[in-house]
Amino acid sequence: MRAALVIVLAGMVRPAANQAQDAPPGQLAPGMQFRITTTDSMVLFPASVERETSAGLEVRAHCRRCPATLSLPWQNIARIDVPKRHPSWRSALAGAVTGLVVGTLAGGISAAHSTCKPGEDLCGVADAIAIPLAGGMGLVAGTGVGVLIGSRTWKQVWPTRSAHADSSPGIVVPPTMADSTTLILLGTGMPRPNPDASGPATAVVVGSRVFLFDAGPGVMRRVAAAHLPINGPTALFFTHLHSDHTLGYPDVIFTTWVMGRKTPLEAYGPHGLQAMTTHILAAWSEDEDIRTNGLEHEAPNGYAVHVHEISPGVVYDSGGVRITAFPVLHGSWKEAYGYRIDTPTRSIVLSGDTRYAESVEAAARGVDVLVHEVYAGAHVAPENRAGGGTWPTYMHEFHTSDAELGKLAAAAKPKMLVLIHIVGNPAWNDEIVKTIRAAGYEGTIVIGKDLERF
Repeated sequence: MRAALVIVLAGMVRPAANQAQDAPPGQLAPGMQFRITTTDSMVLFPASVERETSAGLEVRAHCRRCPATLSLPWQNIARIDVPKRHPSWRSALAGAVTGLVVGTLAGGISAAHSTCKPGEDLCGVADAIAIPLAGGMGLVAGTGVGVLIGSRTWKQVWPTRSAHADSSPGIVVPPTMADSTTLILLGTGMPRPNPDASGPATAVVVGSRVFLFDAGPGVMRRVAAAHLPINGPTALFFTHLHSDHTLGYPDVIFTTWVMGRKTPLEAYGPHGLQAMTTHILAAWSEDEDIRTNGLEHEAPNGYAVHVHEISPGVVYDSGGVRITAFPVLHGSWKEAYGYRIDTPTRSIVLSGDTRYAESVEAAARGVDVLVHEVYAGAHVAPENRAGGGTWPTYMHEFHTSDAELGKLAAAAKPKMLVLIHIVGNPAWNDEIVKTIRAAGYEGTIVIGKDLERF
């Protein structure tokens, strides 16, 4: 009995686990089981990945009290492990040797303390076979337990040794997503409220970095719907300071703070952005005080904003991402900008609100995607309302007609043209596309909708 107990304990000695290896591309395939450890030390196991995006993972945790799916941004994931697919021969060998040695010793000890009396043949035979029998049992038991343990060892698949840090502190770029660039339309609407089209807002996601352009009404709800981090973008850029492009600015400032932001929000835009920011922070001063000094204990000054009032030229250049601001013509606004975003894999131009501008054509020449506003020129006429008599003049001074955009796109030749902020009746969209085609543009044309990805 004593020998058998020692044999079982010998088989439970855990061999050393193999070292983690770098994850090959596509390791996080949907349907595989993982053990996911978050930055706040929560362990999800077993968990399966429903979807992998440049922003993070959508995970299904297999437990009764877990939500159906969890959205985990990359920066909230500490590590991801997978179980070994095949038993480790090292574990089996270590278990076998350990079991043989301990079993043999146990058999020897048992024989040495034998109470057999001379002349008891059966007892003597038992003593004679005690050592090899115990050794054999130890060998079998140790091998079996070693195989079992070996098959349950874990291999770390993210972050790998090759993962590298982003220019933003505390964010690790997933190696399989490091060079990916995704354009996400968060809001494609105009000032007229439309439940299907939030206010202007566009995200360009590069690896785990999120660059947000404009912050129209409903922006943070769309950020959440797109499964992007709700604790703040890497940087926020404004094309101009019209209300429909900035009404969501307080939402970005305060919601990201309440959701965990502790460092200043980097905000870029025309002159006047600093004054707007100062007034917003002053307007919510009581909220800041209660959330900081009351029972919520939010991070002091976590709502802070670092404002960059820009001029034409490169305004951001870090980690392979270069963002260039160029002036556009938006009626009587003294400053309005479009942006060109160049990443290791793609080039994207956002026109912002503008009438026909040669600066947009120059910036968009040969890019992968041009995102541009538009209106149906054939349907613009004076309207019977206050100020409606000058409506055609306003549209011509502030916005770009379909015929003008067709001319611009035909000259610049972007691979894809995405239309947003479409002023007018949606029934005119097909006509807008035909007009752009008639001007000579031969690339892909898309009528942009909220939450679409390109």
